[in-house]
Amino acid sequence: MPRFLLSRYRIPITLAILVVAIDLGSKQFVHQHLHGTLNAAGFISLVPTSNSGFSFSALSGHTAVTVVLAITGLLFCVRLLARVESKVATVGLAIIIGGGVSNLVDRALHTGQVSDFIAVSTWFVCNGADIAISLGVVLVLVPFCTGRKVLH
Repeated sequence: MPRFLLSRYRIPITLAILVVAIDLGSKQFVHQHLHGTLNAAGFISLVPTSNSGFSFSALSGHTAVTVVLAITGLLFCVRLLARVESKVATVGLAIIIGGGVSNLVDRALHTGQVSDFIAVSTWFVCNGADIAISLGVVLVLVPFCTGRKVLH
């Protein structure tokens, strides 16, 4: 890889790898050590479960469609990363990519299922990758909302 590409993408690549490592590591830890529900902090509990869809179990049972959409979204984010000028949006895209890659790896390891374990009240159950993706979307939107130049 040329030096200028390595220096420009060092931080985003590192962040994406960090998100993948933390997410997959936490999923592995939960699978090995948590058998049942653990009330973590009032409205948050740890509940090992899985689903074949996206957030809120959208498209459950349609694993092929989910994988194609996830890969398409990841390719879009990688392409956008090459055009973004904002450091905040760069960080956002990096953690979106990390979360997306982590969930795809999880699907590959668990026959199309994604491991979820962070239950927020009775509203939804998610994982670290889902949180990273959601936070990343907010970080990508912040520069657009502040009127700063985001893309070149």
